[in-house]
Amino acid sequence: MEATVLLISCPQFAYDWIERYRPGIALTINAASVEDAIAAVERHQPHVVVFQGNDAIAPDFTERLSQFDFFTLVLEQFPSLSPLAQQQRQLYWTQQKADAYLAFGSDLETTPETAQLTEQLLSAYIQKGIQRSSAYRDLQHTNDLLSTIALSDQLTQLGNRRALDWELSRQLKNARRYKTDFSLIMLDVDYFKAVNDTHGHLVGDRVLQLLAARLRDRLRLPDSIFRYGGEEFAILLQKTNLEAAAVVAERLRQIIEAQPFPIYQDLVLPLTVSLGLATLRGSDDDKGQSLIGRADANLLKAKAAGRNCTISE
Repeated sequence: MEATVLLISCPQFAYDWIERYRPGIALTINAASVEDAIAAVERHQPHVVVFQGNDAIAPDFTERLSQFDFFTLVLEQFPSLSPLAQQQRQLYWTQQKADAYLAFGSDLETTPETAQLTEQLLSAYIQKGIQRSSAYRDLQHTNDLLSTIALSDQLTQLGNRRALDWELSRQLKNARRYKTDFSLIMLDVDYFKAVNDTHGHLVGDRVLQLLAARLRDRLRLPDSIFRYGGEEFAILLQKTNLEAAAVVAERLRQIIEAQPFPIYQDLVLPLTVSLGLATLRGSDDDKGQSLIGRADANLLKAKAAGRNCTISE
């Protein structure tokens, strides 16, 4: 993404600066209010925001800008400004959370040397802002990528156990807040060890990949699925009571049993799964560990009952 600099000022101020210093400002916006300025920033997503000093909208504007990853440079023009007054203005804008401040005099008072120094200082501020903003965005992208990796199961591309813990806690909180039903399915592949022992772990991995894709495609939009560990999966069902959850579980079980899994051209494996269900109770803990425990216990009962079945509370 090419670095962009957004100048927010009155038209005459923008014209004077672009004509005089040509600091590489590609976009200019005449913002008469805080909302106009924020809307422009959100729309253009610049690396640097150059803002004509305006005490009327400054506090709210710079406070809200500080929530973004932009570098904010405030410019002010005065007929004359003593060093002390300039320091006072710089302190004021720093307190308003601006990243940098630059004041300059009128055209009549500006010597060629002063104009050149101001231009160099402006350019240096803008380059610093671009570098800092770019570094922050790169870091944010890296952190997002690492978060995705940390919460994703590499084999199946589903959420992993850590992602389940986070999402289950969030969904339970919402279910209790809005007083809606919530159910959990624990699903396990029957005789999966025999698949690995007979065909090897690569085939076993392929089975899990195909199963994850099939489950994901057959679930409703609000439902979410995670790899709990090994050949076991957890499915979260929002706004779903025990009866409705049993219908979902039984539909998944039948689909998996009815459609063998094509591993290679000459290898198609029939599979079945066992499922255990549990529905949120008032006594369940906020992290959902007791809910998982009941669903997992029902899954064990399904295994003991001969597999390829669903057990609910």
